[in-house]
Amino acid sequence: MKIVSVEQMRALEAAAFASGITETALQARAGRVVAEEALRLVDAGQHTVVLFGHGNNGRDGAVAAAWLLEHGIRVTLVLTPRHAVTRSELSELEHLGARCVSSDSTADVQRCLDDAQLVIDALAGIGVRGALREPLASLVRMLNSHHKRVLALDIPSGIDADTGQMQGEAVQAEVTVTLGAVKQGLLRFPAAEYVGRL
Repeated sequence: MKIVSVEQMRALEAAAFASGITETALQARAGRVVAEEALRLVDAGQHTVVLFGHGNNGRDGAVAAAWLLEHGIRVTLVLTPRHAVTRSELSELEHLGARCVSSDSTADVQRCLDDAQLVIDALAGIGVRGALREPLASLVRMLNSHHKRVLALDIPSGIDADTGQMQGEAVQAEVTVTLGAVKQGLLRFPAAEYVGRL
């Protein structure tokens, strides 16, 4: 198991790109790995909610959502204002049967979480420093209050990938699918109490 800092992870990604691997290929692999783990946690016909933020986590989450839809899982996408999913990607996901909800609609998000068997946290990734800003902080608080099964994509949102510290809200995950290598912060406290099974 390779353990890395954020800087080392960025260097690994840069080396992959330099070798000819595209960002799209990395996202396709990451999304597939996340979806495969999610399929171990839910059955066909059950409901998964994917929380989308900005950056690569949101893009990886979109790939995972497509895989789940293709495997008979009902999927609702909760979109934050700066989400990273393109209009064409959203159209494709809707064509596959996804339902889209704005994170601004608290009542809709509450209903989705009430009905979910699994929530995938694709809100914020390894670049986060300091406390989550709104509306992410409120969304994480709402998620944690529902005590649902949560799969975090790469790192639970709100955790510093280097230090394992958090300033404010952080997602309480049952499973964390870390991508590429284990980020050193996941093995430190208090993060280790939030990542669940790695």
